[in-house]
Amino acid sequence: MKYLITSGGTEEPLDGVRYITNFSTGKTGAGLAAYLAAGGHDVLLLHGYHAALPDMTALAKSSRIGGRGSSHGSIRTVRYRTFRDLDREIHQLLLADDTIETVVHLAAVSDYSPISISIPDGADLIPGDDGKISSAPEFLSVNFKRNHKIIAAIRGYAGYRKLILVGFKLTNTPNTAEQKQAVDQLLDEVDCDLLVHNDLGRIGEEGVHEASIYLGNGTLMEEVTTKEMLYRHLERYTARLAEEMHRQE
Repeated sequence: MKYLITSGGTEEPLDGVRYITNFSTGKTGAGLAAYLAAGGHDVLLLHGYHAALPDMTALAKSSRIGGRGSSHGSIRTVRYRTFRDLDREIHQLLLADDTIETVVHLAAVSDYSPISISIPDGADLIPGDDGKISSAPEFLSVNFKRNHKIIAAIRGYAGYRKLILVGFKLTNTPNTAEQKQAVDQLLDEVDCDLLVHNDLGRIGEEGVHEASIYLGNGTLMEEVTTKEMLYRHLERYTARLAEEMHRQE
């Protein structure tokens, strides 16, 4: 199979040296890309500017011993920086490559982008301009505009051809009812085949990664405790969905 994976976080520039971003490291996306390639799949990894990349040394070693599959896959990396970059690259990649069967949207995307910076008794500035905002003003205000949800646009970017879409939802609350409400809300808004939910409080060091895997109809399929388990189940479920998709063609 061929996968498009988005990973890492967007960066929204304020000036030539400052930007707003999030905590995403891209490690989960990089690990999933390496895991799938070692199993014989081809992966396009669309990663944030400072996101982690797959361990190509370990991947090459797995290919020499045969990996998990009969043949070794590949990884091609494409870098993005801003929300606009990520949105454009997903659209262009899906238009250019109709062999992509599965999109795993892991990237932590900024919900808002800055549109102007106001300084008291000064002219408004355009975010992202070269140079550096002076540190002299005691106050400044940044005005933001809301971005659209990229995951909701992905099927349209693919020309509405059949596509397996895997979404991720991160929450940051110990309240399980609030967690489930966030999952249900995203599934109501977006036509996902699979949704992975994790909460910031359930993500540990190294390979520890508690997560829940849901079908698009909200059915809970798996509870995992490590990244390795997450990768294995995602490969298994997407392969099963691909088989069903091909049978319907």
